[in-house]
Amino acid sequence: MALSPDDIRIFNKGEKRELVIIEIAKELGAVMRKHLDESTRTCINCIHFNEPTEQCRLFKARPPARIIALGCDEYQDQIPF
Repeated sequence: MALSPDDIRIFNKGEKRELVIIEIAKELGAVMRKHLDESTRTCINCIHFNEPTEQCRLFKARPPARIIALGCDEYQDQIPF
């Protein structure tokens, strides 16, 4: 939803502007963390992926390109903590 120029002027003069900015930043941070986490769950950093053979140990097959790039529901990070 886009803000109109009047909305922006009212917002910039508002006494709660700083609080609104803090809340927006918190919300954006949570959304960004979620998307960054999802976008880095690939076969390359999954515990089930055998890089030399390019095969998934769990399914004993080479994953399709889309799964290699985007990950799957069985993704498990190699770092156990």
